[in-house]
Parts: sequence; structure tokens; C-alpha cells
Amino acid sequence: MWSSYETSAMPDTAAPAADSQPVEVHAAGTPLTGLGTLAVGVIAIAALYFGREVFVPMALALLLSFALGPPVMLLCAVGTSIACSRSWSWSPSP
Repeated sequence: MWSSYETSAMPDTAAPAADSQPVEVHAAGTPLTGLGTLAVGVIAIAALYFGREVFVPMALALLLSFALGPPVMLLCAVGTSIACSRSWSWSPSP
């Protein structure tokens, strides 16, 4: 019954020859040692410390965008998009 389905795109794997040597297979990555983990932690903390002048405003902007998103969508759905855009702008209206 399965004879028509036995053909495969993969070639037949023959038994290894008698003179072949076994091959060792290692994992793709080696785990970090304690010193490597410490180095990664120190670098990450230093990057956050020296980048706080950039990261803190970005985090506040992200939080404000999530907080102000629903009220703005509600105002746009009501039909006050022009008035809403003028009231939120920093430049005076002409």
C-alpha cells in the first residue's frame, strides 16, 4: 500500500564504512562562565547609566503615548480632530 509513497527527496543513508571515524557533535553555543556573565551585566548597567539622558525621556514619551492615545482616539471619533489638533499644538494658531 505504501509502495507509491516510499520515494523520498532524501537519499538513502547507507551504513558507515568500516574505516570511518565517529564525529563529535557540539552544541552551537557554549554557556557563559561566571566571569562572562559578570562582564555582560557590568556593560549593560554602564550603558544604562551613561545613556540615562536619552533613555529616560524616551521612556516618558512612550508612557505618555500610551496614556494619551485613547483620549485622542475618542476625540477623533467624535469629530473634533481639527480642534483637537489645534489645541495640542505648541505653535499659536494663525
